[in-house]
Parts: sequence; C-alpha cells; structure tokens
Amino acid sequence: MAPRLLLAVLLLAAAASAGAADASAALPDEAKACLACHGTESAPKVDASAFAKSVHNPLGCTGCHAGVDPAKHPGAAKPERVSCAGCHADSTKHYQASVHAAQREKGNEGAPACATCHTPHEVSAAAVGEGLKDACLGCHAAAVETHQKWLPNTARHLEVVSCAACHAPSVQRKVDLRLHDGIAKKRVSEELVPGFGDQVKKLDKDGKGLDPSQLRTLLAHVEQEGKVIQPVLIGRIEIRNGAESHQLAGKASAVKDCQRCHRAGAEPFQSVTLSVLGTDGKTLRYDAQKEVLSSPTSVESVRGFYAIGGTRIGLLDVLLALALLAGISAPLAHLALRKLLRKKQG
Repeated sequence: MAPRLLLAVLLLAAAASAGAADASAALPDEAKACLACHGTESAPKVDASAFAKSVHNPLGCTGCHAGVDPAKHPGAAKPERVSCAGCHADSTKHYQASVHAAQREKGNEGAPACATCHTPHEVSAAAVGEGLKDACLGCHAAAVETHQKWLPNTARHLEVVSCAACHAPSVQRKVDLRLHDGIAKKRVSEELVPGFGDQVKKLDKDGKGLDPSQLRTLLAHVEQEGKVIQPVLIGRIEIRNGAESHQLAGKASAVKDCQRCHRAGAEPFQSVTLSVLGTDGKTLRYDAQKEVLSSPTSVESVRGFYAIGGTRIGLLDVLLALALLAGISAPLAHLALRKLLRKKQG
C-alpha cells in the first residue's frame, strides 16, 4: 500500500475510533452496560453514537425500559412495549385525535405510531433538520408528485412549510427564523455564537420580542463576535404549539387555500421566533416582533424568507409605485411637450 494511502487509512481509523470514544463518553453508565450487548449484535441493535446525540440520552435506557430487570435479562418474557404518554401526555392527546391514530384503531398496524416518525433510539427534536419531512415522505412517497399537480413552486413550499402547517388545519402557525451559516449552508448551533441568548435578552429588555432594529444589531454582533462568517435567517412556517403538530387530519381536510399565507395580515405571520440549535440538539427559540418580516430596517436580516403577498414591505411598494409612475410620466410628458412645441411652431 502506498505510504500516503496508508496514512489516510490510519487517520480515518483514528477519527472513527475517537468519534466512537466521544459517543461512549457521553452515555450514562447504565446505558454503557446495556450497549455492551445491544450496541453490537444483540437485537434490538442500538447505534451508540446516535443514541448519545438523542434528546433521550440523559434518561438512559431505564428511563423508558424501567421494567427490565438486569438480573433476569435476557429472559423468556418479552419486554413490555414502551408508552411515550407518560412524559409526552399533551402530544399523545393530540395524536389520539389524528388520522394516524384513527387508522391504528381500525386495525392498521402499519399506520404511524410515535417511533415511526421519531425512531426509537435516535429521537431528536422534531423541528431539527429534514428528518420529520423525510419520515412523512417515507410513507407518502407520491406526495411530492401529488402536490406538483396543484401547488406552484412545490419544492420551495415543501422546504419552508412544515407538513403539519397544512395537514393540521385547525392549529395556529408561526414563522421560525432559523439562524444559518451562509457559507457552510447549515443551521447554527449555540457553540458557534457564544452568548447568543444573553445578547438577545440584553437587546430585548422589555421582553416584547426583538424589533427590526434589534434584530439587525443582533446579526451584526453574531458576525463580529461569533464563528459564523455569513449569518443568514431562513424562515420556516411551523406550528406554534409543537404538540399540536401530532393532530394531523385526513388529506381532504388539508389546507389548499393560498390566501391562508399569501395575503397581508395572514395568520402565520402574526407570530415570529428566532432560533438556534442547543448543545443537546434541541431548538432554542427567542421571540421576535412580527414587524421584522415587513420592515425596511430588517429587510437584509430576513432575506432568507419572503412570502408573496404575506410579507410585503410597504415602503418598497410605495417606491415601486413611484418608479412605475415616473416611468409612465416621462414619455407622456415628452409627448405633451413635443405637441406643445409643434403648436407654437405652427
């Protein structure tokens, strides 16, 4: 093997080993004991690295599998199915009113339950990444094609509107402005923006949410003090109460009226948050005033989000109208002047 290739292989192996060691170090001791078997070949096999990054990692294995007695495990008896309702009562209540729960009650075991979308040992905050949308498309494979038949700019809508925002029609919506690194093209975690929360509180002294000027100041601070070279806010329409996102209705009840969003004063734009990723993978949200979506002061700050008709900036509309008026007036004035000169000459 060539020396350079051998060196590359050794470096990759060392990195993999270090990554595994870091993941192991992040696990509770009792989880390490369980993963001595379940992290290798014993079913169910659990990815230790993925579980270490899970929001359930602090709970350890016994947080959910409290009925398992290590002294008698493994035994002939199969462990009881874990219920998420003990901790997630509100989400469970809304799920029970959903089309998915109705299908399971009819005996459809293939209908989604908690672990179908959240995965058993890799549970992450639902609002993070594309995992939840991918979970929806995993079952509803024809959804993209179906939406393309009636929804303009389908790909963009599926990117910036959560599935539940339309498929849970009775809930209230909001815009979450997610802080992204414009160079790395990924969401920003709080490690890259030290003191982010403190800076928000310092600016938003009255607790009414960041106004357009304060938002611009905050992003300037991030660019100067943080490790993000090009901070960009990318908006996404989501459910205000995350638990309500489980109350999905049948497709016949889904929102198809464009005016729900694409009009002045639309309901989703009355509530705005700003978010970064926490060190535990959860989303940290901070309130912002709805004016940040339509103020000339913050137009540069929220350039990653614009909804036609819904987030119009009044001053820009006036300037556009004046520009159009000037464009029309100039040739009319020119024609009138020529006509007047001809009359004088004649």
